[in-house]
Amino acid sequence: AWLWSEWLVIATIVVFGFGLRVWAVRWGLPYADHPDEPALVNVVLRMMRNHDLNPHFFLYPSLYFYLLLAIFSVHHRLGLASGLYTSLDQMNITTDVYTTIPEFFVWGRVLAIVLGSATVLGVYVLGKRSWNRSAGMLAALFLTTLPFHMRHSQYVTTDVGSGWFVLLAYISATAILQSGHWRSYLWAGLWAGLAASTKYNAGAVVIPIIVAHLIFWRWQFLARAGRLIAAGMVSLLGFVIGTPYAVLAWPEFRDGVLRQMTHYGAGAHGDLIGAWNLAGYLNFFWSDGLRPAAALALLLGLAIMLKHWRYGLLWLSFAVPYLLVFLAQPGHFMRNLLPLVVLCALPVGVGCATAIEWLSRRAPRQHHLALAAVLLVVYAYPAKSALEFTTFLARKDTKVVAEEFVRTLPRGQRIALELNPAPWSGDPIIQPVERLTDHALDWYRANNYRYLVSNERSRNPGDGYASLAAGATLLRDFAGDESGQPGPHIQVLDLGAQPQLLNIVRREAQFGADLQLLGYEMQPGPLRPAISALEGADRRELHPGESLQINLTWRINKHLPRDYALFIHVLNAAGNVVTQRDAVMRQDEYPTSRWQDGEIVVERADLPLPPLPPGSYTLKIGVYHMETGEGLALVNPGPESDGSRLALTTIEVRE
Repeated sequence: AWLWSEWLVIATIVVFGFGLRVWAVRWGLPYADHPDEPALVNVVLRMMRNHDLNPHFFLYPSLYFYLLLAIFSVHHRLGLASGLYTSLDQMNITTDVYTTIPEFFVWGRVLAIVLGSATVLGVYVLGKRSWNRSAGMLAALFLTTLPFHMRHSQYVTTDVGSGWFVLLAYISATAILQSGHWRSYLWAGLWAGLAASTKYNAGAVVIPIIVAHLIFWRWQFLARAGRLIAAGMVSLLGFVIGTPYAVLAWPEFRDGVLRQMTHYGAGAHGDLIGAWNLAGYLNFFWSDGLRPAAALALLLGLAIMLKHWRYGLLWLSFAVPYLLVFLAQPGHFMRNLLPLVVLCALPVGVGCATAIEWLSRRAPRQHHLALAAVLLVVYAYPAKSALEFTTFLARKDTKVVAEEFVRTLPRGQRIALELNPAPWSGDPIIQPVERLTDHALDWYRANNYRYLVSNERSRNPGDGYASLAAGATLLRDFAGDESGQPGPHIQVLDLGAQPQLLNIVRREAQFGADLQLLGYEMQPGPLRPAISALEGADRRELHPGESLQINLTWRINKHLPRDYALFIHVLNAAGNVVTQRDAVMRQDEYPTSRWQDGEIVVERADLPLPPLPPGSYTLKIGVYHMETGEGLALVNPGPESDGSRLALTTIEVRE
């Protein structure tokens, strides 16, 4: 009965930890806000596309790339079968900052989540074998609710994987400490090699293997050195299994390792800067890596383990050298401490189990109260923080919500936004910009912009955004991180429909009862993929073969039930049509049946021209229903116009 209840408890802890981590597995997507995620995904996609097992990237060793390669290959094959994907060579793939393949990131994150959850189970096994069942369960509960470990279990990075393999190697080192069996050496060597093949620094776990050998065999350690040598050989084999091109492409591997050493040695950036920043490390463990109560429990547990000196010395044999190596570096990334944080679960579990046992002895009838007190003091705050963080991440990023909102806006006039351009590729009215403040409000209104979408991360002190926002109407406000939703503070500003401020060549004409032409802009130039500002241009001279860039600005008085087409006729001096253009107005992207009452609509009506002879030509335009050929009558056509064709302007073709 105890065995069943024990495994029920640990299963509950592991499942709870898995749930915490997987709840927000889609966080941020399709935006890839963690810079290291695209770095790994890009390498694996290149391996898949080139059918090349050499990652050609050795800032990290290769084992995790191969794990991702297996996961991604299965996912891609399933996607091919379901029609989600085509061949990688035919897919338009972006991964940096914004990804067009978010499901690959989801599958990569699931791998980290599975390894993180397995680490929780492994910590239980370590605690049980090193101390007792209670210490193992409390160690597992600590790790499952630890925000630092939970966060890194939600990234496509190597850190959680390295923690998992370090834990397996340390469990095997503990087995050496307890029995000295050959198989423990071989397993320890294998796991240590795979750990180093996941992240180079994880190779430090060979030290506890050596220390376990010395402690167990004492004065016979040289006589039994064959076992240690075998462990070393297996560890090398494990590393090469995980990173085979360390041998097969040695110069490439060597250069990658040296670049990584140079990167860390430069100390140009990181979570902490400066060698021997002991205060920074203590603050990390106190405020994030362990949290205060767990840090105190660790000190208590370590003191107790040192009383039973073998286990305490074994733990210190990893913790002390590992910390010293990183402290000596000028640049520090706290994620590198994750393997140590995983092993910290052991003394935390020992300390908590001892505290509960001591309290229970003091008040035997209050055992459950003692258990509740320790759980409340040590575990409640981290668990609450973990729940809050994963709930926070599970919400849609403001960039995603803002993108969804922008797609619901009327599309008559242009929209400038401080967001990643990838989602808007090919959209004719969306203009991604670095900073909205590069132009004044009047410029946007004059150049047919209706909406501005701001991003606080594009702001600089005194950049003038406040005055820009003050002159517009705040249409929607996405507060971002400050309001409990991930992402930057984003505002959508409405500049209003103000045709009198448009910088266009005025040429007003009425087509039918409900469609009014306000004017045009024109200049020679190549055909454009999207609407762009021509800034009121009226350049009508061009060379033979040049095309014309034309913006037409319309106002809709009342909803049009049909999708109308625009024709442009080019007439020579004799009145003959020498070339023409016919196209549905704004195509399928925003046809006239979607135009809204009172809306101003800018249309890109670029005109390709053949090599016309020099001379003067007249442009005439008209609006008609393409299926029936029925045109909208021109009201008050004026000189040189007729019942359905407006003489827009003339152009001059010169040699």
